[in-house]
Amino acid sequence: MAKINGIELYYETHGKGEPLVLISGFMMNCLAWAPILPLLAEHYQVIAFDNRGVGQTDAPDEPYSLEQMAEDTLALLHHLKIDRAHVLGFSMGSVIAQILAASSPQSVDKLVLAGTADKRNPRIAYQLNLMGELFEAGLHFHQIMALQLPYLFSESFFSDQLRVDEMKRTLRSEPYPPTPNSYWRQYASLKQFESSALLPKIAAPTLVLGFEEDLATPPAEGEQVAKQISNAQFELLPKTGHCGFTEAPDSFCKIILEFLNTRAI
Repeated sequence: MAKINGIELYYETHGKGEPLVLISGFMMNCLAWAPILPLLAEHYQVIAFDNRGVGQTDAPDEPYSLEQMAEDTLALLHHLKIDRAHVLGFSMGSVIAQILAASSPQSVDKLVLAGTADKRNPRIAYQLNLMGELFEAGLHFHQIMALQLPYLFSESFFSDQLRVDEMKRTLRSEPYPPTPNSYWRQYASLKQFESSALLPKIAAPTLVLGFEEDLATPPAEGEQVAKQISNAQFELLPKTGHCGFTEAPDSFCKIILEFLNTRAI
């Protein structure tokens, strides 16, 4: 734990080497990175943490913003005495990473934006709002997430019933489920985001990674982000949904590591 911007923020470090910070997506805590943490930690000092409102980090009953969560990330780096790090942001975390890279360019070495966009998708906004209503109506968070799996995973994932059953077991055993209040707090931070004005300010070499069957952030949205960053490239991970790092961790990490290990784009 670290005292960060008035809250207790939970973080983990794995491996040795250059620092690589993972910024989580909406309602996602450190446990979700389990498929890729060991693979990345073979090469880097990987820092994973729970954003405010989720996991083991405090969930203050006050408005959150993506800018505030970017400040939390930067403050954690300062706490760890890290001046500069590679940054990998996924989904909501990719928007936090955009803000961090634009507002504190000296702190970001290379940037990876996975499952990203430059504005809110109205279809997904509807979905997230409905999830919150179901949460408030009394459904357990694992039940709500089970309903969302078709939006998060590919068709091939659902052809393997063992994988589907394992994912449902993982959801049921989640030790740190969010509360309805923290759900709405994080959701509110997403509602107004529009980052196209920030993207030209990003100087870090950037990899935008899309997932072929992503319904939450379709690949075209990632391509649009890449076009607005001067030193960016776009790659597509085939036959994966929004949670591509869970579906295909080896392929995901191979792309990430090749990018991070390249000295110039």
